[in-house]
Amino acid sequence: MTDRQPHVLIVIVTYESEGVIADCVGSISGSLAGAATSSTVIVDNGSVDDTLAVARAASPEAAQISLGRNDGYAAGINAGIRHGMTPDTDAVLVLNPDIRLGSASVPRLLEVLDEKGVGLAVPRRG
Repeated sequence: MTDRQPHVLIVIVTYESEGVIADCVGSISGSLAGAATSSTVIVDNGSVDDTLAVARAASPEAAQISLGRNDGYAAGINAGIRHGMTPDTDAVLVLNPDIRLGSASVPRLLEVLDEKGVGLAVPRRG
């Protein structure tokens, strides 16, 4: 990464997630700890509940994509990355909607990604 503050693309793939998505997006800000910027893309796999409305209320700045059908988790990740990736993106953080990020967890993941030979960092429960 460069001397500038890293930018993280956060992709959240949802399906029938109205009960958990607000807490997920609510945990993002604290997880960055001011050490990174981010953009969020929420990709919905054809939910018939209010997942996207709840997500919009909880995170109006997040981009939303509705696939219109359940294409699967990997297809959702790919759609989110295609939509949100820019030349300034340093890392992609893929989340399930029931994840709650801990305080300052993203800077630690970025530190690991900076190590030589590392291309993937996965958090573990502490």
